Amino acid sequence: MIVERLPEETAITYGHIFKPSSTVLQSSDIKEGEVLLRVHHISVDPTNRIWFAAKTYTDQIQAGDIMKAFGIGEIVESRNARYNPGEIVQGILGWQEYIIVEPKKAKLNHIPLDSPFPSYYLSLMGVNGLTAYFGLKEIGKPKKGDTVIVSSAAGATGSIVCRLAKIWGCKVVGIAGGAEKCNFVRNELKIDGCIDYKNVANLEKEIHRLCPEGVDIYYDNAGETILDAVLANIKDNARVILCGATSTYTNFKGERGLKLVSRIITKRAKIEGFVLYRFQKSFADAVFDLLDMVEAKELWGIETHFKGLEKAPEALDKLFRGENIGKFIIDITDGFQAPKL
Repeated sequence: MIVERLPEETAITYGHIFKPSSTVLQSSDIKEGEVLLRVHHISVDPTNRIWFAAKTYTDQIQAGDIMKAFGIGEIVESRNARYNPGEIVQGILGWQEYIIVEPKKAKLNHIPLDSPFPSYYLSLMGVNGLTAYFGLKEIGKPKKGDTVIVSSAAGATGSIVCRLAKIWGCKVVGIAGGAEKCNFVRNELKIDGCIDYKNVANLEKEIHRLCPEGVDIYYDNAGETILDAVLANIKDNARVILCGATSTYTNFKGERGLKLVSRIITKRAKIEGFVLYRFQKSFADAVFDLLDMVEAKELWGIETHFKGLEKAPEALDKLFRGENIGKFIIDITDGFQAPKL
């Protein structure tokens, strides 16, 4: 699927910017060090919007490029000694059925062939689970009894943060948009409360009502005014984890938050942004920890699957309309979808 033209800065729909394309890949196209993959699953993520706007840990998407995505693929041919035909890998792939990549640039990681939950490597044990795990553990440093607030709490990353914080003994309050999402967060994620930011008169006061002693850790996926409302309620030595800013992704020049800088100073708070790949050397250990939680039924993947590559633009539109709960995954083949627990 080709990006025919880049989206407008304030776009909330994207289906019109893509067009199908067909190219035949040959063995002779594979250069030394590269591998040819059959793509089984790709994910749809808020960071896709950032890839249109700037170079990050991957190159900026340009008009005429194949759309990028985190994906799971099977090695078909290899000219790289570390990767063999038949192995399953996860990394930055694309909206396509087959792809040739250089493993380091695509950030490929092997998936165990006997894994009982393969599609979880796009969600719970993939970029979302690892982002939740390292952000909360390494930056938030939760202690039993801490009060944790999570924005975008029904999303692919936020929902995992909520569960991890409960597993690690914290009081957890989510922030989400709409009654359906808040009911899901309270009842399915089994946390202590959820605030519907779309239907509350004063978010700052509602946070104080649910967290009267203040907030120890804020896992921020939203930015802007939600960030400010939480900062007004932080405790001394609070930790604020800047993971995402979804409220800005469809309007990069709109209203901005972080007006309460003095609050960060007087509360001696730590506020830190991060990109997942700084922790790449520890991914394997984290996956084992997450898998242990899955097997103990403390943690589970929350996935919505769409059948067929042609559904990818529709899924992206749904994501930016806020219609997702958990992770959106496109099944290009029947592949490796995880069973429902």
